[in-house]
Amino acid sequence: MRKLNRSDEKSTFLTAELQASSQQLRYSNEELARKNKELDNLIHIISHDLKTPIMSLQGSIEILERKLAAKIDEKEKHLFAIPRKSAKRLSETIKHLSEVIKSQKLADNYEEDIDLCALVKEIEAELQNTIRDTGARITVNMDNCWIRYKRMHLHSIMQNLLTNALKFRHPDRAPLVEIMAASKEKDIEIRVSDNGLGIPEKGMSDLFHKYKRFHEQVEGTGVGLYLVQQLLSMHGGTIKAISQEGQGTTFILDLPIDPIR
Repeated sequence: MRKLNRSDEKSTFLTAELQASSQQLRYSNEELARKNKELDNLIHIISHDLKTPIMSLQGSIEILERKLAAKIDEKEKHLFAIPRKSAKRLSETIKHLSEVIKSQKLADNYEEDIDLCALVKEIEAELQNTIRDTGARITVNMDNCWIRYKRMHLHSIMQNLLTNALKFRHPDRAPLVEIMAASKEKDIEIRVSDNGLGIPEKGMSDLFHKYKRFHEQVEGTGVGLYLVQQLLSMHGGTIKAISQEGQGTTFILDLPIDPIR
């Protein structure tokens, strides 16, 4: 009888503990949903409330430029390039900020088996116009294409690195980009190398900081590499760069996950 009573007491205690855990889980899920809703609202503000007036500004500049085309000289026409370039850069910044916020959402952490080789081909197709116009060549060398990761994050990481390799190309040669991946004991290492402008030595320490730019002659927002680092760190990964100004850059990504066998 004593054993039965002790068993009932233990069962009652475990039931109460389970109910408390379930209640805490419910509260956690509600808090998670609330935070993600706040992020969604912020994304909407950035993508709609800020983007709409910029589009209006761009449209107004185009209309004004067309109307004045026959009344101003070539030197004055070049003045329109300044606000046009600024509006475009602001629009790109808003787009990248939206991506940064989306990456911080606490839900949707589903990881899946991804064919990295196929993903690179997919991104190449998205960048086909730039690849064609620049005469770029992208080569892939991987000992195992399959890894487990969050698809949206891996796509954004690789797209940013490939876009940068094409954007910061050297004016005297066609872009050559090599992507390599190798399995290590517990991690997978991805290297993205290019023969572009390279990064000034004095800028290496600030390379992954938000809004840092090192080639003012090339349009950009300085958010791409910051986003890449954020997405990697969310999964416990790291990124570093080896670069020589005027020669090119190699980005080395370390993803602490087991590749799919």
